[in-house]
Amino acid sequence: AHKPVLTPSADGASATAAYDDGFTIKIALSAKTGEITYSFDHVPEGAKSIVITTPLDLYYNEGGTYAVNRGEAKPFPVETGKQLFAQGAYDQLDIRNGAGAGFSLHMPASYQQLQDNRVWGTQSFSWIYHYDLLRYPNETGFTIRAGLLKK
Repeated sequence: AHKPVLTPSADGASATAAYDDGFTIKIALSAKTGEITYSFDHVPEGAKSIVITTPLDLYYNEGGTYAVNRGEAKPFPVETGKQLFAQGAYDQLDIRNGAGAGFSLHMPASYQQLQDNRVWGTQSFSWIYHYDLLRYPNETGFTIRAGLLKK
């Protein structure tokens, strides 16, 4: 994986990541709508996915839950176990803390995983989303909608 040069906008609402092979991705956040829009250009030949990794605090293992595709809520692992504790092609992810509040993400259906980083000695979890360029071959971007979940 190549490291991009990240250039934030003056207002802080967007940023552009530019890679040395010409690939660019613009990330725009709307605080009003809760939408995070990713627009890309010059996708490298043979690229299969755009991967977004988001760290999640370890405190979710203190009664926190996750649910995928509007399914049953499952607890975050208290003890270190498997590296991946949820994986599949989802279009929705809900995460709640031990008090029951949290957030919901809605995105184009694609492979994603919840990962326990403690297997490498890091005290956190991660959500990893793989936007499938082969599944959406003519698209030049996608949007993730985020919203708050109340107790």
